[in-house]
Amino acid sequence: MSLLDYLGEGGDLQFLYLGKIGMEHIKFIEKLRWRKVLKPSALRPPYLDTPDAEEKQKRLNKGLSVLDLVHDAQ
Repeated sequence: MSLLDYLGEGGDLQFLYLGKIGMEHIKFIEKLRWRKVLKPSALRPPYLDTPDAEEKQKRLNKGLSVLDLVHDAQ
């Protein structure tokens, strides 16, 4: 599974900030979070707190291609 596939299926970007994990471990991390074995990451990249971050996450969760990302960056 690619990162864009994961986000396009509604995946939460926050799970990737819990530590050095691979995409193949996301389901396991989600289960541990659900069971409250893992806590949310104490550190968040500052860009996640910008006004448009939530809207960007929603767009990613609807599914974007690499070309969509390039277009957004311009």
